[in-house]
Amino acid sequence: MFEVILPMLARGEYPLLRDIDFDQFDQRDPARLAGYMQDLGLRTHQLTCLNHNLCELEPAWVNTRAFL
Repeated sequence: MFEVILPMLARGEYPLLRDIDFDQFDQRDPARLAGYMQDLGLRTHQLTCLNHNLCELEPAWVNTRAFL
């Protein structure tokens, strides 16, 4: 299931019910897929916030060069 559904979702395509072979599903697969999509959304949000915060930082000037 993950080999078929996830690549489609990554490309922005959404599978139709007729495209899914439900006989290949494990009983836990829908919950795992939903959890994966939630985690992906959370990570995307966190990275977007981090990127925004980094862009808002003022540059810090260093008076001397030194190896730390």
